Amino acid sequence: MRSRLLAKVRSILYRIRLKLSLFSGERAEHSLNGVLYLITDRPSGYRQELLRLFETATQNRHPYESWSLKPEKTVLYLFQSWFGLSLKSVVEMAWARGALWVVWAPEEIRARSDSDTQDVGGDFRTQTHNKINLWSVACYQISLETSATPDEIDITNPSHRGVVAGAFGRARKSINEASAYLEFYKPDSVVYAQGYDIESAVLRHLAVKRGIRVVALENIFRKDRLLWDDVSGIAVNKTLARNYYWRYSGLVDPVKASRDVRDYLSKIGMAKSEEHASPVRTLDVDFLPAGKTLLFIGQVMMDSSILFGLPGFESQVDVISSLAEWASAREVNLIVKLHPKESPTNQDHLPYFRGVTHRRLNADARFSEASSRMGRRLLIDFANDFNTYDLIRRADACVTVTSQAGLEALLFGKELVVCGEAFYAGIGITHEAGSHGCLRACLEDVLFKEIRRNRGDEAAVFFHIYSELYCLPKTENALVSLALGETRPLGPVDI
Repeated sequence: MRSRLLAKVRSILYRIRLKLSLFSGERAEHSLNGVLYLITDRPSGYRQELLRLFETATQNRHPYESWSLKPEKTVLYLFQSWFGLSLKSVVEMAWARGALWVVWAPEEIRARSDSDTQDVGGDFRTQTHNKINLWSVACYQISLETSATPDEIDITNPSHRGVVAGAFGRARKSINEASAYLEFYKPDSVVYAQGYDIESAVLRHLAVKRGIRVVALENIFRKDRLLWDDVSGIAVNKTLARNYYWRYSGLVDPVKASRDVRDYLSKIGMAKSEEHASPVRTLDVDFLPAGKTLLFIGQVMMDSSILFGLPGFESQVDVISSLAEWASAREVNLIVKLHPKESPTNQDHLPYFRGVTHRRLNADARFSEASSRMGRRLLIDFANDFNTYDLIRRADACVTVTSQAGLEALLFGKELVVCGEAFYAGIGITHEAGSHGCLRACLEDVLFKEIRRNRGDEAAVFFHIYSELYCLPKTENALVSLALGETRPLGPVDI
């Protein structure tokens, strides 16, 4: 008991010493951010070596010149809590492989104050800081805070102007701090989530310009898998999914892939992450009139895959309005399943998502006119009342922009029309609609001409390659292996 107490006291004192060292010099804030105090159960000599390394930052010296434990590789990781992994374990696993895992946790930048802002002019989309275009790294955050698409941002609107000024201030500080990290640590790779939020976009731009490997991460519909990309550096619909499909499609046993899909679909509720969870309530058989039924599978309107992956339409609302107009003319039932994160009861700590698509639909004249003609043929599930997979089973065909649930609709055997840059589009199993006219033609083909593209086992083969060969298990070991540049983090491929 006494030894445990002494160890705890030493741990607290060590953390205090580390935090005090933050104020010992000008460069300290760029050197001792999040990594050292995670490792308090190491031998004292190890901790002292680490402390000596980071103390050199305050003296503007090379970080390794007085360090006897020089790492073979260095990884700079932009801290993000999305993935539920133990950062302490990641740091220690990396060190066991001879790599220093540096953590950049710019919480003060993310919680910027008004003093960080500068006024912006009419040419705000061309403004730069240290040769980085501020709009290019901040437009996603601006869209989130204004609930407007990038094209809708109006600098003459005082609310928009204030958001732009604040986001640009945050971007400038991120550029300064990220540049200091890259200059000091000279990492072999940088790792971050997504690639569009301000800090990750800044880190991506700076690393690519310096020729440093970039690794972007993202969650998927399976809670046990981690999506990644190290080419584009963007883990949202600009990934290697199709490349992996083309690499392995002729090698995967379609019978085995179909068997895996059946197993997945039988346990689909347990496989889902919380944000993709669906209620058990099903739709009454006679809720909709007799006739063909079309299901639109929605996404968060401000999702980056929508904002930057829908070139042929103005927005998700534009797609839904077109569907309503066509469905009312053709007397087709239309179910609009909005994303669970947009539900009015969503408890997400970020307020940007709640009800945004539903509000925009109610304000859209085209949709209002079409919906008034549809009557009982239109159902909008805006509160996540109904089970997504029950709705998919009931539908004769499905439409989406880029939703991952669109891939699941394919697994249920449905024909799918894709309006955006979905990661599973373009391989021959979906109908692609890049404009209003093309969308109407695809709907006619699918519902009235019965033209099928979702044939055989190809959707199952793609799903198997995507979830088993491309995406990684969501584990600390897989993340470290990926960051260190191992071509196959999991060893030989079992196909």
